Amino acid sequence: MKTGLRIRVLEGQTVDGRTEYEFPASQSGTDEQIVIGRDPEQCQIVFVDELRHKGLGNEHLALRRSLGRYQLDLNTRNPVLLDGRKTFEEKELTGTSVLQLGQGVRREAHAVHGAARQRDQ
Repeated sequence: MKTGLRIRVLEGQTVDGRTEYEFPASQSGTDEQIVIGRDPEQCQIVFVDELRHKGLGNEHLALRRSLGRYQLDLNTRNPVLLDGRKTFEEKELTGTSVLQLGQGVRREAHAVHGAARQRDQ
């Protein structure tokens, strides 16, 4: 994968039983988002409904790609920790980060950025 986002589930059960996901960046240049939560209609990574008791929201978090970078789009009703600390809206993901959603749902997100493009002359 040249550019994109790799997500590995460290804790919490997904509906499809997978623990690793890859989201290659599209070549269209448009904004993309990966929604994580319990709603199978809205989320690309769906966790089991029983995790609502541990604070996992229907649409808990989105990882938005804009201008070649991934940023957090938070649901303010549900807590999100980034590398063990409370985070904020539009925080950029760089390298490998651990995201915790509620209690008992952790995942590792690795943003893969392609080689720097040459500047326009």
